[in-house]
Amino acid sequence: MALTMEGRLLSGRLGSHLSDVCTPGRVRDISLNATATFFCAVLQDGSRLWCGSVDANGAHWTVRGENFTSSPVWSADDNGSCYLAVFRGTRALIHECLQTSPISEINLTTRPCVAAWSHASPVLAIGHEDGSLLFARPDGKRLYSVVVSSGPVTCLFWNANGRTLVVGTDKFVHVLSLTGRMAAFEVQLQSCVPAPAHCGAYRPRGKVFATGCPDGTVLLCKPGMDNSLKLLSRTGGSIEALSWSPNGKRLAVANATGEIRVLRVCR
Repeated sequence: MALTMEGRLLSGRLGSHLSDVCTPGRVRDISLNATATFFCAVLQDGSRLWCGSVDANGAHWTVRGENFTSSPVWSADDNGSCYLAVFRGTRALIHECLQTSPISEINLTTRPCVAAWSHASPVLAIGHEDGSLLFARPDGKRLYSVVVSSGPVTCLFWNANGRTLVVGTDKFVHVLSLTGRMAAFEVQLQSCVPAPAHCGAYRPRGKVFATGCPDGTVLLCKPGMDNSLKLLSRTGGSIEALSWSPNGKRLAVANATGEIRVLRVCR
């Protein structure tokens, strides 16, 4: 489940849609790049990947490959260029914008669970079923690998400067710091929160992040500190997605039962 909140919640009619696209089946995942110029969608059965650009003439879609697994992820735009990482079995394919052929391919040792691009530089973090992490560049070069858990990685998200990565597992939330140059960095454990996490996100322009737990609680955490603030408990289902408003004063959370709540965060 993906949830994005880009401003105030408004009632009434929304703006007009840009385009209509008919897919040959149920869509499992859909993602949008940072400047809202490219889409990517994966069908429920993983049989097809649909990508396209949005302009005045609508969307132009292409179909690439089959047997897609983990959700596709876009990198932050860098001088008008962005990258798309898609996953087929134990392979990661990196595409530049909407190029049909990948510019690189990364063979993974185990099946990937989640992935996230750094906001500050084109570095991709991939979390696996065996609890390992791999950092790689768009050209496929492996930069660093580390094992953070004995179980699967459940969520990944970066802070704004791309130097801190939060790794969620079924038992702990690990906060990792990247030191040195991005071309040759090292990864250090900054702190560890004893709570499982299904999803999470950093508060805009802040050092605080929120995580959603399988028992329905939402935690507000600050790396380097042992205390964490419980915002919401027992919503009736596992927290599957959350998203901050741009000003960091509201947090939208969605649970497994389909309930969505918007929380006011004052601190």
